[in-house]
Amino acid sequence: MLVGSKNPDQGLEMNWIEVIKVSIAKDGRVTMEKQITAIISELKNGEKAQAVRLYRNLLDGDLSIHLCWKGKTAELRGSKTGNCLTHLLKECGLVSHSVWVEKDA
Repeated sequence: MLVGSKNPDQGLEMNWIEVIKVSIAKDGRVTMEKQITAIISELKNGEKAQAVRLYRNLLDGDLSIHLCWKGKTAELRGSKTGNCLTHLLKECGLVSHSVWVEKDA
């Protein structure tokens, strides 16, 4: 359900992203990183998102997954894909899921 932010100019599409941050315990980090990387690879192959990116924090090793979208509306609570991914990752550690809309300059 698209309940989120609407583009004021209905003819144009806007860019929006979902950021899913995962804090993984040090003892399981290597294994979980491999599993998350495999999930991201599958998403990249079959996902309708503009881009799927995985980032690692250099200080603590936390992971951040970015699902990049383009459309006339942004989903306030995230996409179905983002919500499913968030649910799966809760077994890996602490998870934070947020939606961001690109602001015009």
